[in-house]
Amino acid sequence: MPNEFPTSAPVQPANPVPADPGSAPQPAIGHSADISQPARSVPSVAAAQEPSEPPAQAGVVNRLKAYRDQHSGSDTFPLPETGVVVSLPKFRSHGAWSSCLRMAKNNIQKAQVLYICKVVTFDGEKLTAADYDKYIPLEDSMELLSRMFGGTGDEEDHIEGDQLEGELQETA
Repeated sequence: MPNEFPTSAPVQPANPVPADPGSAPQPAIGHSADISQPARSVPSVAAAQEPSEPPAQAGVVNRLKAYRDQHSGSDTFPLPETGVVVSLPKFRSHGAWSSCLRMAKNNIQKAQVLYICKVVTFDGEKLTAADYDKYIPLEDSMELLSRMFGGTGDEEDHIEGDQLEGELQETA
């Protein structure tokens, strides 16, 4: 059976409508009307306006790379209840967090567990989210979440029981 579709499409001129009704079509920019002549090179307007490497971006990227290099390594500490030694990286990239947030469909609690399982090692081993949920006790989980997402720990963000009772009495 013969092929119903042509194997090569007919070549259409770049400018099929002549500029003047009495003249022939003009070749496209960068092409020569005579194929024996090499095509003209037309410099790009964007290439002429932008330098090859913008100095501001290179400076920022270099500073960020230096920051990442200075904060390489990991923090290691034992979990309070189980005593499992946890190692978490000092520098944590935003890309890893974004990936976990997408997997969790913007559920922050689920994303936090996925992120911990992605970047943290427990006695040198990785855990799955299912194993984390099943085997990590609440006290250890709260400590790890606090260290990962709670800030530096230097601030006194918690409210003492006596303070809370006094504030409740004042409002009553």
